[in-house]
Amino acid sequence: MEEDLYMGDDFPDLSEIDEDLLRAYLEGNEVSPEIEELLKAYGQDVPEALARVTVKELWENCLSPTFSQTMENLIPLLLLCFVFKLVCSFSKSGSDDQDIPPWLIHLSSLMFGLLALHMFFQRNLFYLVLCTALAYLVLVITNWRNRDFCGISLSVYIIVYLIACEFMMESTVWHSIRGAQIILSMKIIGVAFDLSNGSMIEFPDIFAYFGYNFCVGTVIFGPWISFTEYKHILSQHKRPMKIFWILKVMFSLTCALLCVMCSTCIVHWLILDNHFKWVIAYRDAQSFRFSHYFISFLSEVTVILSGLGATHVNDDVRWDLRVSKPYHIEMPRSLVEVVTNWNLPMHNWLKNYIFKSARPLGNFAAVFLTYVASALLHCLEISCQ
Repeated sequence: MEEDLYMGDDFPDLSEIDEDLLRAYLEGNEVSPEIEELLKAYGQDVPEALARVTVKELWENCLSPTFSQTMENLIPLLLLCFVFKLVCSFSKSGSDDQDIPPWLIHLSSLMFGLLALHMFFQRNLFYLVLCTALAYLVLVITNWRNRDFCGISLSVYIIVYLIACEFMMESTVWHSIRGAQIILSMKIIGVAFDLSNGSMIEFPDIFAYFGYNFCVGTVIFGPWISFTEYKHILSQHKRPMKIFWILKVMFSLTCALLCVMCSTCIVHWLILDNHFKWVIAYRDAQSFRFSHYFISFLSEVTVILSGLGATHVNDDVRWDLRVSKPYHIEMPRSLVEVVTNWNLPMHNWLKNYIFKSARPLGNFAAVFLTYVASALLHCLEISCQ
């Protein structure tokens, strides 16, 4: 074997290779004829990063593993959402033959949600539970003193909590739970403003509050849903598992899987590392956008599989929840269309709870506070590192 690899004493002298060309090769930007000659002298081919593999190799080395690993991680969560809907189907709120008391349904929502959090975050779910428990304490005290200040007090509490997490929590732990923390913060603030503006008359009991915040269909990937929509878990007999429910779940799941494979494999297969740097920048941005679409479609799957995310038109149930609209993002008519359709539930939350609440202060203040709220919810990097 050693004799086969020996090629004599005529190796190219590395000192004769231009340093810029060698650095470009090591960074994967380009391969010059001199570098190719050097590689051939050592019996090597052009780097695989600069050569497009066949479709068969793409499937075997990227598409198939991505699909398998994604489904392996998602199936337990999807099963939890489906079982939760089955449990809620026994509740018939408002009917004479109600089998399960509402507090037990809310408790099951909490238990399924905590189980899902444990699967994804293990012991780090403690920080989410702590945030919710302290928020409920602040909400109870503020509601007792003056309900009109519930929205403001909970907003301040969430800001303080997020800043404390940025400074005090280990960065790897904090980054792992930030997505779930965003959804949780939106729910907490939303309930508080609903109490302040009179949209919610009855103060939520502890079971309903924790069940809403930790609902298994939204606790991991979102999306944000209002407390009013969450309460439909008590009337799942009005949302049976019919063909349109199945089709919506399958459509969103298929779109999610296609998006994650595009983000991980196809985009990088179509645009290789030897393209112009602006083309590579477009490729990386496209990969990021498809990863966002993956989360958006996946959140549609989990929330609809749990029996939420529908609208009622007379006696007709329409499973029409949309979290993101990729077409309007990829082919926008204006930047406003991109911002609006990037995350529809968050857009509605910011408009209803931040912009409209701050509107009496003036349009500029309302817009400014909306951007500040969006930045804080996305956990702006303010740590001193």
